[in-house]
Amino acid sequence: MDKLLLFWMINPPHPEMEVEAWGPFRASMAGWLVLMVLLMVGVIGAFYFIHSHRLKIHFPTDVFRPYTPLKWLWLTLIPGVVLFLAYRHNYLVSFPDAPTSFIGRAVGLAIWGMFLTFVFSVLVMAFPFMTPAKFRYRPFAIVYRRRRAQS
Repeated sequence: MDKLLLFWMINPPHPEMEVEAWGPFRASMAGWLVLMVLLMVGVIGAFYFIHSHRLKIHFPTDVFRPYTPLKWLWLTLIPGVVLFLAYRHNYLVSFPDAPTSFIGRAVGLAIWGMFLTFVFSVLVMAFPFMTPAKFRYRPFAIVYRRRRAQS
């Protein structure tokens, strides 16, 4: 599974590095990736659900104000920072005499973690029960209502 999640990290960054030690390192980083993505998607989904259901409409213009529950998507930066730091720590512990730096692949892992967290969080937010009906955009209902009125 780690080869599928971390496809760019199949080989060690330097030919002189131990291949036998690289496999478990890559597997541990894949575990960190899965853990952080699942954890943060759950946290973002929970915060979005709570915030979106507390939002009230007091005036007709409130429907068109900025939809603030989407600000919780900024939490997708957290997995990137945690994955970068975890990669750095594990790389320096596992390969103390490595001839190459950890920064390139750590940044790649951080970006990949942020991207996956963002995509899965948006998919969770798209579930019908996550956003209250009063804030969902349903253009087809408007179109069908006009056709029925004209008939």
